[in-house]
Amino acid sequence: MSQWSRRKFLAATAGAAALPLAEAAAAPKIPRRALGKTGMEVSILGLGGGSQFLAACKTPEEGAALVNEAIDGGINYLDCAASYGNGEAERRYGLVLEKRRKEVYVTSKTAKRDREGAMQEFERTLKNMRTDYLDLYQMHLITPDEDLDRILAKDGIYPMMLELKAQKVIRSFGITGHLAATRMKALLERMEQCDTVLCPVNPRKDSRFYLQQYDDNEPNGHFEEILLPAARARGLGIIAMKVTAQGTMVGEGPGKTSAANLLRYAMSEPGVATAIVGPGKPEYLRANLATAQGFTPLPEAERKRLMAHLSAAPRKLAYEDPAYRDA
Repeated sequence: MSQWSRRKFLAATAGAAALPLAEAAAAPKIPRRALGKTGMEVSILGLGGGSQFLAACKTPEEGAALVNEAIDGGINYLDCAASYGNGEAERRYGLVLEKRRKEVYVTSKTAKRDREGAMQEFERTLKNMRTDYLDLYQMHLITPDEDLDRILAKDGIYPMMLELKAQKVIRSFGITGHLAATRMKALLERMEQCDTVLCPVNPRKDSRFYLQQYDDNEPNGHFEEILLPAARARGLGIIAMKVTAQGTMVGEGPGKTSAANLLRYAMSEPGVATAIVGPGKPEYLRANLATAQGFTPLPEAERKRLMAHLSAAPRKLAYEDPAYRDA
């Protein structure tokens, strides 16, 4: 990033981190929670910007309409990543953000690990989303064999994140992954600064690839046992994903339940600030909004019943391929 660009960003965003979000006029209320120590109060339902978002809106105009409907419904947390549709999801968000930036917290992610590549992608993200800063920027897709030394190196992404935060071009940063609970915990232990974690939270113990059989001895899949306690101990903001396994857990019969139950399960997990869901269809967004607007915590007994029910049936679901990428 050029010095000119940095000065431009700083001038545009001076004091932005200290300002509260503008409230949307007469927006339905969704409960909000502190996102760790970031100072952000986020809606317990966030809009996921990945493959299901792109499936729900075939054109940029449809995408903008969906984002507007989400904000009008009380969502103030927008999830995205540079890789989603090769920047298309970010661009569709940008159509809305140029007019409604002050109403929402804007996030994105990069899977780059080197400073130069990540910085170039970050600048494209700002351009795509038509904003001068991000509220949260995330190291995307930490893997079980992740080279942590590369991330932490002088020319790696971690020092770059610290620099962007110091410049107030990003308000906070975090890590994401749906394969590597153990490796993500190890990374947290080596980073003095980190604000958030984004990982699977659903009633299945082994969430890595949503395999047909559990492996109780596989630590990489046990996010609620390994990663979340470490995140809570640090006071990090916890963001839940893969809440419905892209809808594959939704339905009737063995191994299935309602989307509302799965949302309530994730939202009731201790420490979770928000659950991001790509709606798949506009009507799914409306149903999810209704669940969030009327949210009541899922009792512990019901959480345990759901875990037993969803674990009872053999399953063949999404993310079986370790090479899977939600892009």
